[in-house]
Amino acid sequence: SSMAFSPDGKTVYLTGYMWEGKSNAGAGSLQTVFKMNFETNEEKSVFAGVNSIKDYGSDDSHFAVPTSVETDKGGNVYVSDFANDRVQIFEPTGKLLKSLKVKNPAKVLVHQITGEIYVFSWAVIGLPLELDKKIDYQPAKVPQKVFIYTAYPEMKLKQESDFPMGPGNRGYIFAMGQIYQVTLDSWSEDPTIWVVGRKHIVE
Repeated sequence: SSMAFSPDGKTVYLTGYMWEGKSNAGAGSLQTVFKMNFETNEEKSVFAGVNSIKDYGSDDSHFAVPTSVETDKGGNVYVSDFANDRVQIFEPTGKLLKSLKVKNPAKVLVHQITGEIYVFSWAVIGLPLELDKKIDYQPAKVPQKVFIYTAYPEMKLKQESDFPMGPGNRGYIFAMGQIYQVTLDSWSEDPTIWVVGRKHIVE
């Protein structure tokens, strides 16, 4: 449910492979960010994390429900690592540069002119049951907020605001991907945020 191009348009990064059944039955996510060469359309490969449902973790080599991916004009790659309460920032080579601590980051976006980092928080699906229990995940208590930080590498918090989007439809039978999609128009005179909700998929 999330993808981002490198500044030169040659590489595309993909993550946000998340799903959930009724009452969290069969919930899961791929704990990885893929990359692929957009020009040659070659098979995607692992950029960071582990291509697995169960191999989540909190060290520098693992994610715990990566929900979105973004790039900046320097080619650095940002990943919202939801259950680890952080945004991980990588070089294009895959080397970790820095971690930004943010509570429940569901979406990370970068203003392509200023480099400011926008992190949105809301309840997501896709936490494996054992992880759900481990962190005592309570979706109804996850605040809907936006945090704005100065550009990497400074990353100082400039603003923290409520960002109410309404009750996200987490699905009754089966759902995949993000409950909301959010994007940032970096090219407008005033930064503009676009939000769309979604309904679950019934099978």
